[in-house]
Amino acid sequence: MKPYSLSLFLFITTCLSSCIPGKDKDGKPETVALKPVSINGGQYSMDVPEYMSKASSLNDGASLQYQNLFKEAYVIVIDEDKQTYIDSYKELSVYDTTRSVISNYTDTQIQSTTSSVDVINKSEIESFKVNGLKAKSIEIDANLEGIGSAITYFITCVEGRNSLYLVMAWTLQDRKEKHRETFRQMVRTFREG
Repeated sequence: MKPYSLSLFLFITTCLSSCIPGKDKDGKPETVALKPVSINGGQYSMDVPEYMSKASSLNDGASLQYQNLFKEAYVIVIDEDKQTYIDSYKELSVYDTTRSVISNYTDTQIQSTTSSVDVINKSEIESFKVNGLKAKSIEIDANLEGIGSAITYFITCVEGRNSLYLVMAWTLQDRKEKHRETFRQMVRTFREG
């Protein structure tokens, strides 16, 4: 694609997607229809927005990948064996035995995410339960090399019975208000089978 064609495509895409409302006429976040997705034969499930479609190139290690290019909305879930994580990080002498598994895992995922970006802002870590499972969540605004706009990452770590889950959604920073409640709705539907 010629440089001017790519620029025109990006301009049109930006114009079209900026017309998509993020709030209803009363200024409240709009309600987005969600659809259930079950992974690994029912190991876990989570609802994703109906406007997202399945993807395959967002992250090689993700068991769930959905996106909407026009809305600049993306979500992945990475699941890993809990005991393998604990053993590996103890062996590396970076596992803090005075803290919970979910706290260690959340710290690991935040460090992994922020190691390759220029962090602009981070929220406080929020602890909660999602369908009986311990979870921790954080928002991170960051600049990523080669991307002209800042990105907002919505990171939630969930501790299952035998697995740890990283639920990561992201969008352009200037669209985070449009997507925040939808991304939170997704996480609230997460459950193990």
